[in-house]
Amino acid sequence: MVKCILRDKKMFEKIISNLPYNPSLIKDLGFYAHRIRKEESLRRLGLLFIVLAFFVQFYAVISPPKPTLADSTNDMISGGFSSIPELVADCNG
Repeated sequence: MVKCILRDKKMFEKIISNLPYNPSLIKDLGFYAHRIRKEESLRRLGLLFIVLAFFVQFYAVISPPKPTLADSTNDMISGGFSSIPELVADCNG
């Protein structure tokens, strides 16, 4: 990508430097100027999406999950169990 930018910049400078000697290059100058503007806007849009994705990831890491959302009315043992003795105690009790 950096090579492409440098190549386009060099080509743009080459057209500018040869413009006094060959006025018909004005069409190429317009083409390269338009192309550089489109590429710049595309890069800005890409950067915007990257920053937006970063903030979504950041929010997902920072905000803790809500324990009430994990609870279901269909649970046979409310809150579940974490060990076998707890399961046995819940089943016998």
